[in-house]
Amino acid sequence: MSRLRLREVRLSGFKTFADKTTIAFTPGITAIVGPNGSGKSNVVDALRWALGEAGRGIRSKRVEEVIFAGSERRRPLGLAEVSLSIANEDGLFDLPFTEIEIARRADRGGGQEYLLNREKIRLRDLNELLDGAGLAENGLLFIGQGAVDQALSLKAEERRALVEEFAGTARHERRRARAETEMKEAIDNRARVEEILGTLRPQERRLATLAKQEAGREELLTEAVERIAALGAARGAWIASRRVRIGGQLSTVTSELQSIREQLRNADEEAHRRRERLGLARTDLDVARRALEAAREARESAERAHARVDAESSALSRDVERIATEVAVAESEIASVEALRAAAAPAVDAEAVAALEILDADLSAARRELQALTEGTGEGSSDSAARAQRSREVERADLTARLERLQAERTAVTADGASEDPAAAESVLILAATAASDAAARLAAASRELAEAESGAAAARATVGESERAARAAEAEAASLSGRLTALETRRAALQERALSKAAHAIGGRSLLAGVELREEGRTAVLAALGALARGFVVDQRGASLLDDEQGALLIDGADAIGATTHPTLPSLSSEIISDPDGLLGRLLASVFVAPSVAAALSALADLPLGGTIVTRAGAVVRHGGVVIRETEPEDALVDSEISRAAAATERLRATAAALRSDATVGAGALTSAETRLTQGRDAEVSTRAALRAAESARAEAERRRDAVRRSTSERAERIGRLDAAVTAAQVRLNEIALTPEQAIATDATTQWRARVGELTARRADLATAVETDRAALRTWELARARGDATVAGASARITRAAEERGALETRVA
Repeated sequence: MSRLRLREVRLSGFKTFADKTTIAFTPGITAIVGPNGSGKSNVVDALRWALGEAGRGIRSKRVEEVIFAGSERRRPLGLAEVSLSIANEDGLFDLPFTEIEIARRADRGGGQEYLLNREKIRLRDLNELLDGAGLAENGLLFIGQGAVDQALSLKAEERRALVEEFAGTARHERRRARAETEMKEAIDNRARVEEILGTLRPQERRLATLAKQEAGREELLTEAVERIAALGAARGAWIASRRVRIGGQLSTVTSELQSIREQLRNADEEAHRRRERLGLARTDLDVARRALEAAREARESAERAHARVDAESSALSRDVERIATEVAVAESEIASVEALRAAAAPAVDAEAVAALEILDADLSAARRELQALTEGTGEGSSDSAARAQRSREVERADLTARLERLQAERTAVTADGASEDPAAAESVLILAATAASDAAARLAAASRELAEAESGAAAARATVGESERAARAAEAEAASLSGRLTALETRRAALQERALSKAAHAIGGRSLLAGVELREEGRTAVLAALGALARGFVVDQRGASLLDDEQGALLIDGADAIGATTHPTLPSLSSEIISDPDGLLGRLLASVFVAPSVAAALSALADLPLGGTIVTRAGAVVRHGGVVIRETEPEDALVDSEISRAAAATERLRATAAALRSDATVGAGALTSAETRLTQGRDAEVSTRAALRAAESARAEAERRRDAVRRSTSERAERIGRLDAAVTAAQVRLNEIALTPEQAIATDATTQWRARVGELTARRADLATAVETDRAALRTWELARARGDATVAGASARITRAAEERGALETRVA
C-alpha cells in the first residue's frame, strides 16, 4: 500500500505565521519542538486546513480566525494561505505528476479557494482526489495527543470502526452508500422518464416529418442572417452620420447662444451708460429749475423795487402840491403887504421908505422865488415862457411816446428772438439726427435678426424633415425585423416540436441559448466550443433522469461548474457574451479561450490549463488531444441566437424611432418658435423702417426750422440795431429839450425818479431775458430727458427680446 510522503509545507498569514514560512519534511521522522504557545499545534492545524478540514478540527469557528490578527508591532493581514507539497512517485494520487501541490487560500471577506498545482478546483474535486488516495475522512491521518490511549479504551464496536478505517474498507463503505443512493434516484428518474416517453412516442413520426420539412430552411436562415448583418452595418453608418450632424447643430446653437449672451451684455452696458447720462441730465434739469426759481425771486424783487419807485413818485407829487400851497400863501401875503403899503403911503417917512425898499427887495426876492416855483410846476406868469414851456412839453411828450413805442417794439423783437432760440433749434436738429441714426441702427439690427430668424427657420425645417424621414426609415426597418422575428419564432416553435425539445419543454426546461445575446464576431467560436451542447436543453436533476432515453444534450441547472481558469496570452471566450440571463453559458465557457487562428492556438497550447479548450473565430476547436474543425452549425441554436439578435435589433430600432420622433417633436417646436421669431422680425423691420422714415422727416423739418431761425435771428438783429439808433436819437433830442436850470431844481426829484425807473426797467428786461434763456435750456433738457427715456425704453425692449431669444435657444439646446 502506498504511503503519503509530505515534502514541504509553506505558510503565509495563517494564524501566528505572519511571514512566509517554509517547513521541509526530510525522509525519516521530523519533530517540531518548542515551548507552549510557540505555534506547534498551528502547524498541524495548517495541514488539516489545507486538506479541506474546518471548524473544531482546526480550533476555529469562522474563516477570519485562521488569518493573522496582528500584534503590537504588526498590522493584521487580509489573506491566509497554506500549501502542501506531496510526493506522488508511487501513484498515490491518480494524476500524471510525480509531485503535486495542494493549496488553500482565504481572505477576510469570507472568500476561499482551493488550488491543485496552482489551478483552481472545487472542494468536491479535492475531496474526490483525497478519497481516491484514502485520505478523505480518515481519522488516522492525524493522531492527536492521547489518541492512542483513547483507542485502547474503546468498546469492541467502536474499535471495529477504527480498524476498518485503518484497513481502508470504510472508504468503500462510504462509496457504496453513495452509489446506492444514486442508484435509487436513477431508478426513480427512469420510472418518470418511462412515463414521459409513453406520452411522447406517439408524436415521433410527426416530428420526423417536420424535421425533414425544416431541413431545407437553413439557406433561408443564412440569407436572413446576411440581410440583418447588412441592415446592422447600414444602421451603424446612419447613426454615425446622424451623430455628426447633431454635433454640428449643437456647435451652431452653442455659438448662437454665446453671441446672444454677448449682445445681452452689450445691451446691459449700453443701458447702464444711458442711465448714467439720464442721471446727469436730471441733475442739470434740477440746476436749471433752481436757476428758474432764482430768476423768479429776482423778478419778485424787481416788482418790489418798482412798487417802491411808485411810492416815491406819489411822494414827489405830494411835495409838488405842498409847494403850490406855499406859493398861494406867499401871494396872499404879498397882496396884504401891498395893501398896507398903499394905506400907509401918505404918512411914511424916510425910514418907512427905506423899510419899504427893503420890503420891495424882499418882495422881489419872493417874487423871483415864486416865479421859480411857479415855472417848476408848469404855472409860470410869463406867456412867452408858458408857450415855450408848452411847446417843449408837447415835443417831450411826443419824444417820450416815440421812445416808449421804440422800446416796446425792441422788447417785442427781443421776445420773438427768445422764442426762436438758435441753440434750441440746433438742439432739436441734433436730437432729430440722433433719432434718425438710432432708427437706422435698429433697422440694421432688425434686418440681421430677420436674416438669422429665416436661417433658423430653414434649419429647423430641414431638421424636422430629416428626423421625420429617419424615424419613418427606422420604423420601417423595425417592422421588417419584427416580421423576421415572427418568422424565426415560428421556426423555433417548429424546431421545439422535436422529441427532445418537446420533452424538455414539457418538464419546464429551456434551450441553452434562449435569451442569450452574443457578439456577431464571436458567435461562430461560441457555437463551435459548445458543439452538441448548443442544441442542448437546461433541466433540473429530476428532469434529466426522466429524459434518460432521449437523444441529445442535457445540462443540469444548478450543477457546480468547473472553476474558471486563465491563460497568460489568450482572452476568455466568455467575453463574447453580451447578455446571459442566468450566467450558465458564462460558466460553461469559463475555461475556453479564443485565438485568432489555428496556428496561434497551437502556439498557445503549451500554456493551456488542464481541462481547458482553445477555439478560433472560424470555428476550429483545439485541445490537448488534437484539433477539431466545426463544419456546420446546429440549426436550433442558430435560430435561438438569431431570434435574440433580431429581438435586440428590433428594440434598438424602436427606441431609435421613438428618439427620432421626439427629436422631430422638439424640432417642430423649434420651427414654430423660429417662424414666430421670423414674423416678429418682419413686423419689427416694417415698424423700424416707418420709424426711420419719420425720423428722417423730423430731421429734415428740424433743418428747415434751424435755417428759418437763423434767417429770422439775422433780420431781428438788423431791426434791433435800427431801433437802438432811433432810441438813441430820441433820447438825445429829449435831453436837448430838457428843463431849464431853474426848472431842473424843481424837478430834480422827478429826474432821479425817472433814472431809477429806467434802471429798474433795464434790470427787469435783463431778468426777462435770463428767464427766457432758462426756459429754453429747460426745454432742451426736457427734450434730452425724453430722448433718454425713449432710448432706455428701446434698450429695455431689446433686452427683453434678447432674453426671450436666449431662453428659446437654451430650450433648443436642452
